[in-house]
Amino acid sequence: MGSSLDHRRHRLTPSFADSAIDLDPSENRHQLSGQDSREKTLGDRLNRLALLAAKRNDISEHDSGTIGNCLDTLESLLDPRHELTREIARHRPRSSHSSPSTPAVGSRASNNSAARPGVDPAVDSSHRQLEALLKELTAVNAQLQQRRAESRHLHGLFIQKCEGLAQRILHLEDEIQNLHSDILEDTIELEGLRGTVRGLESWVGRWQRERAAKEAQDAGNKSSKKSPWKRKKHAHNIGDNENDTDTLIDGITAWMRGWKDIEEGFHVRARRRQARRDQRRQRQNDSSTTDDSSTTSQPGRESQAD
Repeated sequence: MGSSLDHRRHRLTPSFADSAIDLDPSENRHQLSGQDSREKTLGDRLNRLALLAAKRNDISEHDSGTIGNCLDTLESLLDPRHELTREIARHRPRSSHSSPSTPAVGSRASNNSAARPGVDPAVDSSHRQLEALLKELTAVNAQLQQRRAESRHLHGLFIQKCEGLAQRILHLEDEIQNLHSDILEDTIELEGLRGTVRGLESWVGRWQRERAAKEAQDAGNKSSKKSPWKRKKHAHNIGDNENDTDTLIDGITAWMRGWKDIEEGFHVRARRRQARRDQRRQRQNDSSTTDDSSTTSQPGRESQAD
């Protein structure tokens, strides 16, 4: 009897398993469904992130480092053997399907890229082409610099020649003005000489006519009778003829003195013209010497400037 009571008490007393079974079924199902949905949600999210990372090819190095740090945090939370997992992941070979944008730590990605033993042939070919192009551009630049120096030298010579020609034109213009002045003075003096010659001719012609008239008068007087008064008049006529001759000689002598003065003026102007020409030649020689010295020193200055 006692044993049956104990057995019944034992049957009536809920055990640990019975208490677990006797829980509210709805509450148990709610907890299980919440845990399954959370696990399913985390798995789906991780899978979706993996797909997105595989599709993305433009992830920057900074973003890649940030994603790697987040993955390390997730691994430390989900994997109890985090250090062992990181060591295995560090030595794990890369998959052939992995894209360049797979999340990884920035330092680890840089180490892997630096440790790649092979180089892409296309990249190597492009590098060689760029080196050849760089050499060609360097040679072209050197030639352009040389042509630039030559052009500057030629431009300097052209400027110097133009300046020399401008100075020569100025000197020639001065010479032309001086020649015009000399021509004007010579014309004035020539007109004066012509007037003097015409005056001399007129005076000589008048003297000759008077001389002829007196000679005719003397010839008429010779046919008349001789008398003491006529002899005195004849002697007076001889004195007048001598005075006329002296007057003619004095006039010609004065005219010759005026001619010599005019001739001396011609010589003075000729000497002035010659002196101006000599001065102009001296200035031209000095300017040409200066131009030659500057031309010689200019290439040195250009080379220093280049």
